[in-house]
Amino acid sequence: MSVSPTEAAAFSGRRSLWSGLLQSLTRVTSGGRFVPCVDGVRCIAIMAVLLYHLNGYIVARATGFSEAEARQTFVFHLLHGASCGVQLFFAISGFILALPFAREQLTAGQPVRLKHYFWRRVTRLEPPFLINLALIYLLLVLVKHRSATELLPSLLATMTYTHNWIYGQLSAINAVAWSLEIEVQFYIIAPFLARWYFRSPPARRRLLMAGMVCLLIGLKIMWPVTPAQKLRLGLAYTLDHFLVGIMVADLFVFHWKERPAGQRLWDLVALVVLPSVFLIQLDPRTYHLLPVLSGLLLVSAFRGPLTNRVLTTPLIVVTGGMCYSIYLYHFLVISMVGRFTISGTVGYGYLPQLVIQSIIIVPVVVAVCAVFFAAIEKPFMKWRPVRVSA
Repeated sequence: MSVSPTEAAAFSGRRSLWSGLLQSLTRVTSGGRFVPCVDGVRCIAIMAVLLYHLNGYIVARATGFSEAEARQTFVFHLLHGASCGVQLFFAISGFILALPFAREQLTAGQPVRLKHYFWRRVTRLEPPFLINLALIYLLLVLVKHRSATELLPSLLATMTYTHNWIYGQLSAINAVAWSLEIEVQFYIIAPFLARWYFRSPPARRRLLMAGMVCLLIGLKIMWPVTPAQKLRLGLAYTLDHFLVGIMVADLFVFHWKERPAGQRLWDLVALVVLPSVFLIQLDPRTYHLLPVLSGLLLVSAFRGPLTNRVLTTPLIVVTGGMCYSIYLYHFLVISMVGRFTISGTVGYGYLPQLVIQSIIIVPVVVAVCAVFFAAIEKPFMKWRPVRVSA
């Protein structure tokens, strides 16, 4: 079938518009090295977190069914296991933060200046986080009519990443900040941990790290803790996830020379691992194997030809690159949109409401968070108010 010049031009224009939109939403990397499939895994993680909170919101706010009825479905438990997205982020952080130190030690790369390392954290991630907290604080006071004075201690603790330690519970300002506090704890120790790790011979360090991960998993299996205790333990409870990420960074730089060869076997591994990441959380005996599966998923993203191709699709990469903004704002958007859409599904059962609300709310969340990303987060990816000397 032939296409007229006018139709071809229109199609080209739409394609250019779409490409321009994706380009405007592409994150900026300071080091100039971009690993697209990692953002693909980030997309999996943030979509899991989004669906986890959307499922919880629907069960808590929707009418027409009870929570007990929802819990009788397999889908509820599957989405309840989507909280694994946070732990997947921990493994990704271990990988990303270890990369420059791996390059420094293993390939005689440019030395990592700790002043630059920490200053980048302050200028890149702190401003969007503080803006988010200030916005939600004002909304709680002005719209929800919460007491500004009563909320102030929680705000200050959240701003200083001490809320978990002080209160042992989720922040009253932004509940998802609990994981960011753990991320900051790891960010502080990562340079010292990575340099210690990469100075050892490959076989020795990998065996040692694998032993540490197994030890931490074993301790958590033998001595289970309550959710409140998990928050208080912070990094000590989640360190195994970060360590797995460091091991993958080791393979990526030292073993694969940053050019991992594709092997179809890893597509099969990804096909098994991806659903398993959610399913293992249905049983407390398998829940703690998540760090191992996260590591396998990361390796599959690099080594599986089809997996890599899917995860490097522009839309998936761009969505994963916006994960920080989506993470900060997604629950706020769910709450704001859900209060209008929930009334339209009154009388429906759990599964129909879940499907309808997901179709409506998920695209809105991504679109609104994309605006926050472009307006707030992306400018700070390049902003450096003061040049730090070596």
